[in-house]
Amino acid sequence: MSGNNSGDVTVWDTIEPPKKVFSNTDPALEPILTHKAHEDAVNGISVHPSLPLFATSSGQRHFTLQGDSSDSDTEESGITSATNRYDNSLRIWSCNS
Repeated sequence: MSGNNSGDVTVWDTIEPPKKVFSNTDPALEPILTHKAHEDAVNGISVHPSLPLFATSSGQRHFTLQGDSSDSDTEESGITSATNRYDNSLRIWSCNS
């Protein structure tokens, strides 16, 4: 399992051997599942050792560009304040089918 900056969690089956997609490329694993888990970067995934559960965490520091007037109170430091447009959370997921 892996997370990305778009908030997606991708799952691969590592038991299956990688397949060659094109004749001129190296073999690669194809994802078996991609799920939109968060609205911000997924920076952590932890799988429970015995139960069908996993946890994901999200969030990252956001910086403004100098001269960006959208967040004038933090313009000097270049760091945006946390608002509802960012997802800083921990979620627990069940793997039951």
